[in-house]
Amino acid sequence: MKRITELQHLEIYSKSGEYLGRVFDLRSAGLPEHGTTSRARVIDQIVYGMVGLFERLGIRQSKAETVDWASVVEIDEKRIVVDI
Repeated sequence: MKRITELQHLEIYSKSGEYLGRVFDLRSAGLPEHGTTSRARVIDQIVYGMVGLFERLGIRQSKAETVDWASVVEIDEKRIVVDI
């Protein structure tokens, strides 16, 4: 099991090999945690691509590119592969 911080900036590819972008954020249901951490926090979506970066930095208020965590088929040291 990887830590959430280890997923940041990994490249995302579709199952067919298409490069989609890099991970810029992860989304989870519930309120943000402050001061304590939960080992059982469930990731719902991956935010990726340049729009995802701009949204995270607060530069642009637009719909970021996301993929459901359930679409992940493989994770290695450099990339995440999703079935979309």
